[in-house]
Amino acid sequence: VEQRSSTGDPVGAVAIIYNAGIVNWLEAQEWLKTNDPEPLMTTSHPFIRDGMLPTTARSVFEVFIDEGSPARYYCNWAAKGVWCKRWFKRRGHAIGHARIHLNYRPFACNGKCGSENW
Repeated sequence: VEQRSSTGDPVGAVAIIYNAGIVNWLEAQEWLKTNDPEPLMTTSHPFIRDGMLPTTARSVFEVFIDEGSPARYYCNWAAKGVWCKRWFKRRGHAIGHARIHLNYRPFACNGKCGSENW
């Protein structure tokens, strides 16, 4: 029997397999490999079309975020032998944290250093 959380998300070993499929898809994306900006989400995106993300999602990395209460957003990264349950008060901070797991850093430094690794 597949275990799911109260929000319908997979948990335990099922979550690791579920997230591994998402990670494989993400790692195949050219924009991720080159640290280019993430494409805009549309209702035709497979994560939204397949019900993995709501139509209001702004980032594919939201698939790794679970909303708790009161006002806590948990990183639900469960792949490559890592189970992350770090939490944040802001959704945007949780999404930024989830990007770290794939070493996705699309933001270049605006200062004099020119570093692309913030």
